[in-house]
Amino acid sequence: MTKTIDLNTILLIIEHAKVNQIKDERFAGLSCSGLGLSLLLPHHEIPLFYQWVRNLDALKIVARRHHNQPGALEAYGATKSGLHFSVLVEMDRRLLVEQKMIGRVELSRVAEFADSFKGVA
Repeated sequence: MTKTIDLNTILLIIEHAKVNQIKDERFAGLSCSGLGLSLLLPHHEIPLFYQWVRNLDALKIVARRHHNQPGALEAYGATKSGLHFSVLVEMDRRLLVEQKMIGRVELSRVAEFADSFKGVA
């Protein structure tokens, strides 16, 4: 069953970005399914991922690095206004292997990972 997104939901995502001072407005996609709303970020944008998820309530972050597939960090949480959604960033799975990230990941580990990308073009 596919759900739909209304404009109020999009406004709640924009509000989350403004309240949390997320100045980088890029994203790769927005989807809605029976599983909920998902924001897909550009590949390898770990610092941007951290900005989006650092202030979500009921936060759960999972690192996936399945064989022959891109690696990914995915966070599930809720904004202060109560909107539940997920944020996903895909990357070379080798990066997650190097960081020894698999399964549930703490926000502090994501912060360290994001810091390692600062200044990298």
